[in-house]
Amino acid sequence: MVAEKLDSLLSGLAYLDALSRQGVARIARRTHRIPVERGQAIVRAGDAAVGVYFVVSGRVTTLAHLPEHGRKVLQIIGPGESFGEPFMFLDDPYPFDVLAAARSLLLFVDKAALVHEIDRSPGFAQRIIVGLSRRLEKDAKDARASALSGVQRLADMLLEEAGERDREAKPILTLPASKLAIASRLDLTPEHLSRILRKLSQRGLIRVDGPRVTILNLDGLRDIIGPMHAREGASQEAVALGDRPC
Repeated sequence: MVAEKLDSLLSGLAYLDALSRQGVARIARRTHRIPVERGQAIVRAGDAAVGVYFVVSGRVTTLAHLPEHGRKVLQIIGPGESFGEPFMFLDDPYPFDVLAAARSLLLFVDKAALVHEIDRSPGFAQRIIVGLSRRLEKDAKDARASALSGVQRLADMLLEEAGERDREAKPILTLPASKLAIASRLDLTPEHLSRILRKLSQRGLIRVDGPRVTILNLDGLRDIIGPMHAREGASQEAVALGDRPC
């Protein structure tokens, strides 16, 4: 990969767009390109966090090993996103595994290069702080979502995946990982997830074609979520689908 191409990739990732052209060029000199195949381990729990990984294409999942639940998917990380910053800054090892959920391309930037740019650019440092704050906000949202029913958690995930496309009449999205990984992420069994997808399809809210999901009724999905602050807040639509908080 030529340097110009690497510069272009870096400048479009996460908070790196806050760097000057010269800053991106300096980062590029300390960047490693890492292509991975589906199922390949990128990080293992206990590995030292000596830099940050940026996902250019594909998807990766973070997995924890829980005594009561076995392996659980914690996060699904997609293009433009990154992982490793908290452990890198704290000099802590990774507490989870990171595996490729699909054929992916990652870029790895070492800690010294990032710290050098933080020292040079207050704007870059601020962008990193904003990015980490958004992750904390998402973690808090995920914690609230644990009080929702299964169908509400799935509806919330679909709306989040739709993102800016929810302005379209019938946004089409690709599931961010395998159904098995999504079920683990949402604390559902694969069978429960399949039942929910079938019920949502039967109600005319979505259409499922393999990994592709067409959202046919955005307002209907929003109605399912309802109040997100308490277990007893299951919406009437969720109840109508035969789902309860779990």
